[in-house]
Order: sequence, then structure tokens, then C-alpha cells
Amino acid sequence: MLILRQICGFSVQILPCAILCIYPFYNKIKAGKSNLFFGVFAAVFVVMASIFTFLAVCSLPEALEQYRTGFQDVVFYITLVFLLVLYIFSIDAYIYQKIFVFFIIMNYGFLISAVQSIIRDIFRIQLVGDKYLYYPIVILISLLENAVFFPPMLFLMRYVKRAIESPIEKRQWKLLWIVPADFIFILVFCYELPEQFGMAEETINGIFMLSVILIAFFIYIWIFYIIKTFQRQAEEKARLERVAENYLKVSENNAKIKEISHEIKHHLKAVPLYLNNNDYTGAQEYINTVTEEISELGVVEYTPHPLINSILTDYKNRAQKLDIKVNYSVIVSEELNIDNADICCLLTNMLENAIESCINDKNSESFINLKIRRNGQFLFVSCENSFDASKLKYSNGRLISSKDNSSLHGYGLNIMSKIAAKYNGLFSTKIDDDRFCAFANLCLFNENKD
Repeated sequence: MLILRQICGFSVQILPCAILCIYPFYNKIKAGKSNLFFGVFAAVFVVMASIFTFLAVCSLPEALEQYRTGFQDVVFYITLVFLLVLYIFSIDAYIYQKIFVFFIIMNYGFLISAVQSIIRDIFRIQLVGDKYLYYPIVILISLLENAVFFPPMLFLMRYVKRAIESPIEKRQWKLLWIVPADFIFILVFCYELPEQFGMAEETINGIFMLSVILIAFFIYIWIFYIIKTFQRQAEEKARLERVAENYLKVSENNAKIKEISHEIKHHLKAVPLYLNNNDYTGAQEYINTVTEEISELGVVEYTPHPLINSILTDYKNRAQKLDIKVNYSVIVSEELNIDNADICCLLTNMLENAIESCINDKNSESFINLKIRRNGQFLFVSCENSFDASKLKYSNGRLISSKDNSSLHGYGLNIMSKIAAKYNGLFSTKIDDDRFCAFANLCLFNENKD
């Protein structure tokens, strides 16, 4: 029974924390070394658990008997050092990421200790019976605590994993690990508080440590939320860059099509050959074929700016299929001092919202009027469209999407506002009878955009 107690107590203290430490990096164990990693881990654990258990059951000289639990503590901490070294050198990740996770898991260990202290104090549990480590009641409480706290902690580690895989720079991880490290320092310091205040050690330790740990985990969740926000922004920027790249490719294709159209016109010189041979039917058929090809290849150029032109062409084609009348008035140069991703995001969101509004408007003839003007160092963009006022929705005084699942949509206006602010400009909306108007002005001479 004593051997079982020691093995169970040793395991319940190490294994849950080890699993939580490894979980965010389970796919980052160095290539070809996963079997070796888990093999060494198992070997270290079994050997040290055996030594730990042996110290509990072996006969010691009377002079050393009082140090039995001290020897076991030394073995326990040596085991932690071995596993920590294995953890650091076998996982292919940035060192500060690994330290960040390690300190968070240490917080989890303190959480188990704090709750255990509170439970023992509430239920007046006295640790009596023998001089060995890991009383049966303590092991039982630890098992119950892990059963309760391990699943949500594992869920939290999923967010840690996403944070590790997010595009956070190394210099930022150099600062992030300090947050859980500071809480560990505070928790270690907590052990000295009861004696200073002359209060019951179990009570003050448990309550104070639990309070600190809960604050720590709330801060971790807040950090992960910020990281997730940055990750979404990075993914959105990457998506917009891909969209802008696609539109630029479309503009290149359009240029090629225009060249082909020009070449086809030269082919019309073949018509006189048909006429000279009095082959009027052949000439007519040839003309009809070439004319049809030219019509299909024809490209409308709204502006010399290739990206803007591609976007406007795409959305006009979409609108015409939905019987939405579209009118563009665009006066801009071939080049603008604005990121392609930003101009793409601004125009696609503005036109996407306009088309959605027209689709929902069943009361009048649908239309979209878009104007783009450059005046000196400023770019002015306005879009007005028909809309159904009854479909407008507001949340906290702000206009949101009219789509059924508005929690997943309605970010377009906010995104356009951020783009305008990035270029030291303004974005606004206006409702005029049956028209919805969106306005944006951007400063093109902006050295501080990031």
C-alpha cells in the first residue's frame, strides 16, 4: 500500500503538468526524435519514481530517518530538472515560448496546491497516520482537483498553441514570458505572508494564492485574446494581399486581351480578299465571327490604375447579373501612394455592402453610384446605393450588418474606418431618404502608416 501511495502521489504531481507542457508543442518535437523524446521521458520518470519509492520503503539509519522526506523531495526536484532539460532541448520552438508555457503550467501547480489547502481547511482534514509523503486523502484530493481543472486547462493550452503558431515576433515573446514569471514570483512570496500577519497558514495561503492565480489566468486569457486579434488582422491582411494580387493579374490579362483585340482588327484586312473573290457570304460570316470575338474580349477601362480598374470591372459584372444599375465616376492616376491591400479592402467592402443593400431592397430600382477623385494629396471615395431602411440594424448605437448572422458580419464599416484612420483621413456614413451613402477621404502623403 505504501509503494502504491508513493507511485500514485509522484505521478499525480508530475504527469498532468508534463502533459500540459508538451501539448502546445506536440507537433514541434524535433524531426525524427519524437519516439526518442517519449522514450527518454518514460525512462527518466520510471527511474526517478523507483528511487523515490525506494526511499519511502527502505530502512534508514535512525540518524537519517528524520531526513527521509527530505531525500524524497530532492529526488522529486531532480526529476523536474531532468524533464525540464529534456523539454527545452527536444522541442523545436523559440526558447521564450517554452519558458512562457512552463511558467503558466507552474501556475497550474500552484492552483492545485491552493485549492487543496482551502479544502483541507474547510473540512478540517488532519494529516495524521504516518511520517511518509502523500497521505491517501491528499492523493484523493489531488486526483479530484485534476479531474476538475485539467480539462479547462487543456482548453486554455489550445489557445497557447494558437498563440505559438501565430505570427508573433521573437522580441515580443521576450516580453510575454515575464508575465507568468512575475506571478510565480508572487506565489512563492505568498508562503511568507502568513507568518508576517500571524494568521492561520492554510487559510491565508490558500485564499491569497487562489486569488493571485485567478487574476493571472484572467490576464493570460486577455493576452491570448489580443494575440488572436492580431492573428486575425494578419490573416485578413494576407487575404487582402492575395485578393489584390489576383486583381492585378486580372488587369494584366485585360491588357493582353486588349492587345489581342487590336490584332483581331488587323485580321479584318482579310475581308477584302473575300470581296475581291465575290464571296459575299464568306465575308459576312468572317465579319460576324470576328465581331463576336471582339465583343467578348472587350475590356472597359474606368481608370488607368490597374487594381482599381479590375475591382470596378469585377463588381460591375456582378451587379449587372443582379439587375443593379452601376455608375462609376473615377478620376485617379495610374499610381497612388496607398497599399494595394488597403485600396482593395476599402473598395471591396464598400461595393460589397452596396450590393448586399441593393439585394435586400425590394421597394425601388436598385442602383450603385461610386465616385473616386484625387485632389492633390487627398483621395476621396464616395458610394451611394439604394437601400431598405427597415432592414437596418443597430447595436449600441452603431450600424451593423443586415445579414442573418450579424455576429459574424458587419465588420466592413469598422474596417473602412480603420483604413481611413491609417491614412490620417475620415470615414462616415449618411442616410438620405432611400439612399445609403458612405464617404472616405485618405491622405496619400502619409509617412506614418503601418
